[in-house]
Order: sequence, then C-alpha cells, then structure tokens
Amino acid sequence: LLVSRMRRKSQEVGDQSVDGIAVFGGRNQRVTSSGFTGADLTALFGGYELDLRDAEVGDPPARINAVALFGGIDIIVPREWNVRLDVLPIFGGAEDERPRRREEHDEIDLVVTGFVAFGGISLND
Repeated sequence: LLVSRMRRKSQEVGDQSVDGIAVFGGRNQRVTSSGFTGADLTALFGGYELDLRDAEVGDPPARINAVALFGGIDIIVPREWNVRLDVLPIFGGAEDERPRRREEHDEIDLVVTGFVAFGGISLND
C-alpha cells in the first residue's frame, strides 16, 4: 500500500482514542494505551499508519472509523486480536492481510468500519 512506502518515525500516543488525518502526506502513530477505545482516521491523497501492537483494548470491542480517499490506511494489529472489518470500498479495497491464526476466540477485539474510494485500508501484523 501507499503507506508502506511513506515510512517515517512513529509518533507515540498514550491516549485511549486517536483522531488523525493525513492530507497529501504521511502520518505514523503508535498507540501505547492500556485502555484503547478506538480511532477516527482519514487519509486524503496520503497515507496513515496506526500501530496497535503496544495497545490493549480496555472494553472490547474497540472501534476504528477509517476513511481513505485517493490514499491508504494501514492498521497494524496484534495477530491474536479478533477483528471484524466492515468497510465499503468503491474503486478500492479493504482487507485483513494478517496470516490465519490456529486458535481463535469468539470475542471481537476490534471493529473497523469506514469507506474507501480509489485507495485502500489494510490490517497487518
């Protein structure tokens, strides 16, 4: 995705929720909160990377609303999290690119909703 080409040093965020926008550029954030509740992310002609590997969900499920227009959003999620992806793609794509886990639990840890037009939203580990 576009975001992987725009690697920069991640900004550490200890907040429970994240609101971020990337316009004509890139933005990288790493969440370290022990009570993560969610995020609102927007990428317009740019890329946004949100790293959740150091975060813990306070009251599952955490919710991320992501909008990518002519850009990309890359959400890095721990492999053991159960994620529900409910994004409407129009001339774009949204997918969970993490490898399958051997064991899954029923509780949903993260719900990702949003909209993509001429771009992409991906979940990685």
